[in-house]
Amino acid sequence: MKVYAAIAGVRFVHIQLMFHSPINTWQLLDLRLLKTDLFTSLLNLHANPPLYNLWIGLLLHLPGSMRVPVAETVYFAAFLLIGVLTYLTMVLLAVPRIVALLVTTLLVVLDPAQVLYASELFYTTPIAFGMTASAYCAVSFLRSPTAGRAAWLASSLAYVSLLVSAFQPLEALAILVVIALAVPSLRRTLVRGAWLPSLLMALWILHMTISFGTPTTSTWLGMNLAHPTIGFAPPGEVQRLVDQGKLSRQALAVPFGPLWMYGVAPNRVGPEALTQVTKANGQPNLNNRAYIDISKHSLKNDLRFIRIDPVSYLKAVRIGAAIGVVPSDEYFFFSDLKSMTGYRTFYDRFVLLQPSRYDYASFLYLHRGPSPSQVSWTNIAELLAAGTGIPIVVALSWRKRRRYAMACAVPWTMAGAFLVVTTLTDVGENNRFHFESGTIVISLATVATVTAWRWGSQRWRPNPSRTPLGDDLNRLGWNDPAGDPTSLRPDSNQPTSA
Repeated sequence: MKVYAAIAGVRFVHIQLMFHSPINTWQLLDLRLLKTDLFTSLLNLHANPPLYNLWIGLLLHLPGSMRVPVAETVYFAAFLLIGVLTYLTMVLLAVPRIVALLVTTLLVVLDPAQVLYASELFYTTPIAFGMTASAYCAVSFLRSPTAGRAAWLASSLAYVSLLVSAFQPLEALAILVVIALAVPSLRRTLVRGAWLPSLLMALWILHMTISFGTPTTSTWLGMNLAHPTIGFAPPGEVQRLVDQGKLSRQALAVPFGPLWMYGVAPNRVGPEALTQVTKANGQPNLNNRAYIDISKHSLKNDLRFIRIDPVSYLKAVRIGAAIGVVPSDEYFFFSDLKSMTGYRTFYDRFVLLQPSRYDYASFLYLHRGPSPSQVSWTNIAELLAAGTGIPIVVALSWRKRRRYAMACAVPWTMAGAFLVVTTLTDVGENNRFHFESGTIVISLATVATVTAWRWGSQRWRPNPSRTPLGDDLNRLGWNDPAGDPTSLRPDSNQPTSA
């Protein structure tokens, strides 16, 4: 697939490494700081989680001729691992190997979005890899618990939570606690393996709380939420609410604008990452400490607006949810890309079942969401199957196969929380968010479908020696003893490796 993409003209985009490019991503600090003062700059980063800036900073410390080849190699490896780990996750969850292989090939490997995002030095592919790896590590640990697998699970959760603000370290720690409570026999193993990554997440939470007054990894919530709230107000409504004193004048400013738009004086005291007003490429430094208070005031305006005009906010949420099921290769980054046009159109129409493509310009200028003919009905089916089927699978297996139930519940919770948060707080980039958690949705939708098929087969062709979830669960090491579903059966034949 990558070879075809290269032949079709898709090239690795590395504009984030260009010091004076005017379109470096907002999430990055000034590249000069990342190159000359990386550690101090990361400690003073409040706008976003630290790992994306760390990654770009490490690339900038390489010789100039090595930066792009190293980045392209890492992203290609992530592209390959996303497919491999998706397949292994389904196999460990008792999906027949041939089914897992077909689903992975059709819906992951051949998806043009996988190639397009892996060709951009952005954080989308690293996030997608982290979500996929976290799901695999959770399933692997719960099937065959060892301290090593616990360490991989906690490390993958820490990686995701310190890379993207839609999944917080507090959520990662909560998942580990819930596993320990639900399966008591795993507590000692979990603590032995997970203590170091958990300590790292706890220390970053403490650092953010002391230094910037928030236990989260980003202070941008208020400015992010302005898009689906004040940004979707009818013409003239925001000005009217400001005149009536129901919103502050800050509501009139464009989210993520320069400080002068807000009428706020920049912070001038402290490290340069917190005092710089404009980065070397001309973009505002959204990590200036003044943006902390701006975002807090924005959040107050956002919540007031939701109380005053919930209909406009619900409209934005509905549009965001609809954009979330538009094929991910139609993300606005790729709207003008001419490469792979024929393949993308074919794949979206006949595999993702999207009758007609979605024009992002109609959303950007008219706040118009996609019509039913512009969404992917395959994506919708996956979400419905995973969203409704996995709770049933968990309920069926909870009493006798607690570890298997948790192996389904943990990825489901991760993907569900991620999609809910991004849908409620953003509108416009939602199909990228769907891509970032998409492999989990695909895996769980397949598990739910296979379980339903097995249940139907057992119902119409009863066999007392088989269960609705199939004998594959026992073969793969999910054979909890009947009397204690939270402990491990001392069985020498139980698999010990993934």
